[in-house]
Amino acid sequence: MDYWYAIVSPVAKSTEKTSKPRCSPPALPQPWRTSLQRRLSDVLMGLNTMKRIYMLIFFLIVPVLMSAQTSSRDDSQVELEKLASLVKQGAVGKVRVLHVHDSMLTRVAVSKDALHSIATSTQDFSDQIAEKFGSLLSGVSVKADNHTPDLRWGVFFYDPQGQEIGSLFVDKFGQYGYLNGQTVSFEMGTFARSLAKRLHKITGIPN
Repeated sequence: MDYWYAIVSPVAKSTEKTSKPRCSPPALPQPWRTSLQRRLSDVLMGLNTMKRIYMLIFFLIVPVLMSAQTSSRDDSQVELEKLASLVKQGAVGKVRVLHVHDSMLTRVAVSKDALHSIATSTQDFSDQIAEKFGSLLSGVSVKADNHTPDLRWGVFFYDPQGQEIGSLFVDKFGQYGYLNGQTVSFEMGTFARSLAKRLHKITGIPN
């Protein structure tokens, strides 16, 4: 009997030790927990406020910047389309074309004033203007540009009373120039003729 007790007793004791539940960590006191929750809530509120401020700045400033960037470009295109419409509607009474020979060498780029002084050819058109110049500005895209063009063409549009209603200056490549006094660049389709080539064809002036 004593022998049996000596064998069973250690097992029973070890079983009792392992069956005891583990102690959970003590909970934070109520004031500490409340303070921590308040701090976390304040941090989240601050982040949400900053997010709203950044979003407000983005939606207020970005449209203004985009509008400023596209304004001059849109105005130039509108001016071009307006001039093209006047030509097609027969509202132009006369067109004067000045040209400086493409191969002429100058020390500096030919400006608008210089073009008037050194033009090698001057032609005036008063008949069939819509038929002759209607396609000049067709399919042309224009935008404001800072390039200083070396001009070779000057085209002036007048109403039936002789008042100038539009002007166009173009370099020999038809890429840069002026539209109604504003420096611009011209773009055409891949297979479309440049403004310079169109003017050569309209006036008959050789390259």
